[in-house]
Amino acid sequence: MKKNPEDDGHVAILRAIKLTSAIAALVLFFMPWIDIQCSGKSLATQTGIQTITGMATPSSEIEGIMKNDRRESLGSSVLVATALLATGLGIACLLMALFNGNSKLDALGSILCVLALMCLLTQLIQGFPIKQQLIAKISMDQASNPMGMSDSLGFMMAANIQTVILPGFIATCSLLGIPSLLMVSILFIRPEPQKLKER
Repeated sequence: MKKNPEDDGHVAILRAIKLTSAIAALVLFFMPWIDIQCSGKSLATQTGIQTITGMATPSSEIEGIMKNDRRESLGSSVLVATALLATGLGIACLLMALFNGNSKLDALGSILCVLALMCLLTQLIQGFPIKQQLIAKISMDQASNPMGMSDSLGFMMAANIQTVILPGFIATCSLLGIPSLLMVSILFIRPEPQKLKER
């Protein structure tokens, strides 16, 4: 491994931790992130990747709602797609920084991880597309039926749909925050220019 003279063992360790956390965050994109519930009952779960593709892992209730077209998109997220891309690019930058000691690539990788985190937090604040799509789907299906008990139950169901954030999403955000925190640490432990000249 090539080492930059400005780096010491601590900096290399911190860079390795940053890279590991970014890779772990990328892996968690494939884990369940959200659980769509109605009155406490799960309708479907979505992984990070599924929020991009508009797919979901349905429960028996949602399979009944989506029986006409099980491949119908439940809304895709551009923000999560951007976060996935930023995480991948960040990993590439952090990997190169670890092996050649390039501090600029190290900083860029950390910034890309922060960008990914900001996209995910923005998506959390806005709400995930699947919730709006399910509410619209239930409302449309019920509106096309004759007025009756099933219709009122359908609208009640649509009104009670909630998005529950799962530990996978929280862990992803936490891991993406680590590179930015460690970037600040590296700035504090970097040797001063005078000490470098003495060496």
